[in-house]
Amino acid sequence: MSIEKNTEICPAPTTTRGQPYSLSSYEEKGSVVYGNGLFVYLRSIEDAGTAIKVHRNKHPVSMARVSPSQKYCASGDKNGNVVVWALDNEARTVKLETQVIAGAITDIAWSGDNQRMVAVGEGRDSFGAAFLVDGGSSVGSVAGHTKSITSCDFRKERPFRIVTCSEDQEVNFFEGPPFKFKLAQKEHSNTVNCVKYSPSGDQFVSVSSDKQILLYDGKTGEKAGQIPCDHTGSIYSVAWSPCGKKIATASADKTVKIWNVESKSCETTMTVQDKTVDYMQMGVTYVKGTPVSVTFNGDINIFGSGPTPSKVLRGHMKPVTTLTATKCGSVVSASSDPAVLIWSEGARNSEKSTRPAAKKMHGSVISASTQMGDNIITVSLDDTVATTNLKSGEFKILGNKVSGGPNGVTVAGANLVITTNKGIFVVSPDTAEEKSKVATSFTPTCCAASASGKFVVVGAKEKKFVVYAVKGDKLEQVTEVADQHKAAITAVAWGGDSKFATADSSREIMTWEYTDSLKQSTGPGDMAYHTAAVKCLSFSPDGKFLASGSVDTHILIWNLADKSRIKQEAAHLGGVNAIAWNSSQEVVSGGQDCAIRTWTVRQ
Repeated sequence: MSIEKNTEICPAPTTTRGQPYSLSSYEEKGSVVYGNGLFVYLRSIEDAGTAIKVHRNKHPVSMARVSPSQKYCASGDKNGNVVVWALDNEARTVKLETQVIAGAITDIAWSGDNQRMVAVGEGRDSFGAAFLVDGGSSVGSVAGHTKSITSCDFRKERPFRIVTCSEDQEVNFFEGPPFKFKLAQKEHSNTVNCVKYSPSGDQFVSVSSDKQILLYDGKTGEKAGQIPCDHTGSIYSVAWSPCGKKIATASADKTVKIWNVESKSCETTMTVQDKTVDYMQMGVTYVKGTPVSVTFNGDINIFGSGPTPSKVLRGHMKPVTTLTATKCGSVVSASSDPAVLIWSEGARNSEKSTRPAAKKMHGSVISASTQMGDNIITVSLDDTVATTNLKSGEFKILGNKVSGGPNGVTVAGANLVITTNKGIFVVSPDTAEEKSKVATSFTPTCCAASASGKFVVVGAKEKKFVVYAVKGDKLEQVTEVADQHKAAITAVAWGGDSKFATADSSREIMTWEYTDSLKQSTGPGDMAYHTAAVKCLSFSPDGKFLASGSVDTHILIWNLADKSRIKQEAAHLGGVNAIAWNSSQEVVSGGQDCAIRTWTVRQ
């Protein structure tokens, strides 16, 4: 057997409501640049499957920006550090690592000669710094603001200038080097979210939550004009077109607008498909002359000549918690955002995806999912149960809650079986109305049903599992095993009607057969080759192979006939949370790193 990575769906940019997002570009490769977790992603807008992924920060990345020379990238993180690393070699050699401020970096800008840099953010005593890329020595002071700095930019041509904006409603202007405060513009009446220099450096622009677009002289910092604006929500971001004649703005009103700077008029208003808060536009940039925006829900919108995106790149912002490989060939993923995404081509192409239409989503982590007919059933730690229809794409929260923080869901006959910390519930798939309850003496952790829905196995925190027979709307216990696992059961899975597997937090996996009685196929130590808790299990369609994922970051594929195995090391940084078989030769996985990957398994 062998295993190799096939495709990867990158995570989405990590946005925060009410805060602008510093989206940027890597022009040489035609990529949009952003951070998620500990990684920087440079993701092609032409081929979403092509991305450069770099891990150089020790803390979650808040933003990143490529140098004018295209040879380096600077990534800032939540702890105020900036790391400068090479793009022109595969080793991604670190050139500089320095702590700039005590809080999150919100923006970074390079000088045109690639030698100087300004970084700003949410510091305590200081909100920004200007320094040399070689060595990190200071090249002046970025002072004058009384609150966090939201954005900054560097005039690329000499004489160099720096401009910053802040939650204190000011736009500050600095001359140098060494850079010194020159003046403060106080024309805005609310948080100033973004400032950007034109490519020529002749002028710069500021946008604010007061819905104003103001222009300034690039050399003196004096106000030079205003563009009449019809945005109806806060303007979070602004970007100049490469020709310097237009700007794009991104707003909380869910639109991106293109403005002619000379005529001070709006040329185009571009909208996304949904008008809920999830579709606020938080950031905008140009990539190869194309406007690209990021939505509050993490969608990356690539605009063409029309009023709606020509392409949308999706992904999860938070860890992927559950995956369902459907009978129609699609994959449905869910995460701790909470978000649900449908991948029509088995999670092989991030452009072939749908975000279900929802008036209201789960309010907490989505903990488990399963398929029932044309619906994907999801349960959340907020006690809600929901359906996502694979044909219509409609997401609906069912009318009843299941108390105790659901941690498992499976289909048993005409009903759903849901496990929670308070017991095992049999509920209606249409309303989540309780039909029966098993009041357990143990704490359920997970559940799975046989292919026919006649049997359900439930794992427990108390190091045991119980098998139940489904009798209409009720469950009847048929057997219990409490003397094999030495730690809490963390995952269970069925392979067909007579075979199932159990796994625990001490890395043990065991397999079992059940017809009229229980028979153990593998025991303690036989399949203990993970080095940490096993989080997920899945049988191949023919039941001959078992896939397992673990906190140890690895995926193991087991041949159940001879107990041989293959390992995919470091499948997901932080751990593998979910795994499923797309086909007899392909596995799809989701992890703590928010990514989804497919793997080809050759038997």
